[in-house]
Amino acid sequence: MFPSFWPRRAAIQRPGSTWLAILAGVLSGFLLPFGILWIGWTIELLVECVIGNVPPSVKVGLLALPTEWLGAGNSAVRAVSAMLVILAGIFFIKYLAVSVTQLAAHYSAFDFDVQVQKRLFEKSAALATVDGLSVQRSALHEIQSDSVPKVRESIAAWYMASPRYMLRVLLLTALAASIHPWLTATAVVGLFVLRTFYSYVESSVRKRREAHWEQWRTSRERLSYLCDTAPLLATIHNSEDTAQEFQSLLQTYRHASMKLLDFSGWKSPTVRLISTMLALILGILVSIRVFAGPSIGLGGATVLCTSVAIAVYSLSQIRAAYASRRTAEGSLQQIVSYLCQPQPTENRSDLRNPSRVEKELVFDHLMLRESNGKKLLEDVSVTLRRGQMTALISDDRFSARALAELCLGFGKPTSGRMLIDDNDSSDISRIALQRLALWVAPNGPLLSGSITDNLWINEQPDATFDLMDAARKARVADAILNLPEGLQTLVSPVEGRLPPDAMFRIGLTRGFVKKPSIIVAEEPGPGQGAIEAESTDALMQLRNEGFIVVVLASRLSTLRSADQIVLLHEHRVQDIGTHTDLLDRSELYRHLNYVRFTRF
Repeated sequence: MFPSFWPRRAAIQRPGSTWLAILAGVLSGFLLPFGILWIGWTIELLVECVIGNVPPSVKVGLLALPTEWLGAGNSAVRAVSAMLVILAGIFFIKYLAVSVTQLAAHYSAFDFDVQVQKRLFEKSAALATVDGLSVQRSALHEIQSDSVPKVRESIAAWYMASPRYMLRVLLLTALAASIHPWLTATAVVGLFVLRTFYSYVESSVRKRREAHWEQWRTSRERLSYLCDTAPLLATIHNSEDTAQEFQSLLQTYRHASMKLLDFSGWKSPTVRLISTMLALILGILVSIRVFAGPSIGLGGATVLCTSVAIAVYSLSQIRAAYASRRTAEGSLQQIVSYLCQPQPTENRSDLRNPSRVEKELVFDHLMLRESNGKKLLEDVSVTLRRGQMTALISDDRFSARALAELCLGFGKPTSGRMLIDDNDSSDISRIALQRLALWVAPNGPLLSGSITDNLWINEQPDATFDLMDAARKARVADAILNLPEGLQTLVSPVEGRLPPDAMFRIGLTRGFVKKPSIIVAEEPGPGQGAIEAESTDALMQLRNEGFIVVVLASRLSTLRSADQIVLLHEHRVQDIGTHTDLLDRSELYRHLNYVRFTRF
């Protein structure tokens, strides 16, 4: 009955704010019925004071309140004033309790979000070496954009409803029944009938909606077809027949449209009508009891009607919280399943640890799938050689990136082979694979620290190495010298003093400093011609010094300079060649060039 949003096996801890939400909810759930009862006592006291003196006690249903403790004596004004002051205090405390409940519920929900994001970061990093980044990208995106928000909203809704609204329903129903059980039962039965009728009508309408939707879609498509081809059809048969068919379809389209409108439009008027009728019947019954007999009184009638109305509202909130919980159950399970995946380990003692790639990196009939089974790469065969620059380009967002990530040592082919100097990558340590390659992001990436710190990151600085010589090879020396303190200038990931291409070329400078065998560069977007040329020259310099250079290309100058371009389409290698070769023989490549590099 009560959901667990804090699965221990996924290392999600229950925050203390949940207990605060529960305690504040209990206080709020108790104070509202008590405040309504106090309103009834106040009304009864006011009526008695208007008729005569201050009575020794006031009674609402079975519940009586002595008036001696008010200390008002026979002063009606003082007695009523004391009751009103206490009533204001009750509702002020109730308001504070509700505010604390809502704040604590939302804090608990966002605490869950923060914990899950932290665990996703840790788990994705642990899985990346074996599963790869692209393989788990869709699962991560679905969890972060869909599953986590659903569970977060469900947590907030649940802790605002439980136990606050549950306690309200119990206490308000008991309070109303203590005043007049028969009228309370009548109201409950009426609400049950309303809910049953609503569910029946909604269910029957939903069953017919699919048929009406298909009829609407089919008739709309046929109408569009007739509008397009009516002159041609008139050359084949009588145009009056086409006009008659058009009118018939138009009537069908209108009928289906109205039915679809009715599907969402019937609810509000129907529920409003039945609710009004039930409220009138209950009001008439209460009026009869108030004015025809002394058993209820004006205060009791007020308490009874208010209690029933708020209990109904509270029931709707509880129902919404349960519906939200049911919606979130699958999402929570998806999160837990991802976080509870076994940690990948390398238990083999015979794994190789090469320090460099001597000749080439070969992908042989390689296939790669996402965690949900969707293909990322299929039957990919490519050879990447030292002293060669290869540009990767695809008509989707993931294929080229997935291939580049394999070059970086992230992920394991579903089938096929990845060979490094004729050695299967499965026989090479994952850590060694990742040390063979260097990733260069569009912004470097720059990390917080000096330029020198950025260039030597994860490496022991060598005082004899000329960093400015490496910067000159990467065509970024002038940009570094223009900074206030040159190589010692402190920078950050959101550095505003350096243009994007300069940050990209600082990332390329790391290649000259750290000397990996493979450099995978993700270019910035298109820029000015002269600036693009400098970045392309830096890539070419890396190639000339014997690195395997792989570029996720987004610039025409890079494609023109690449030794080979791997064109990916529908997860496969469609063609491999130079820019000139592919322009001559590939319609897809010409189209991609036109779309990406032609300025309108």
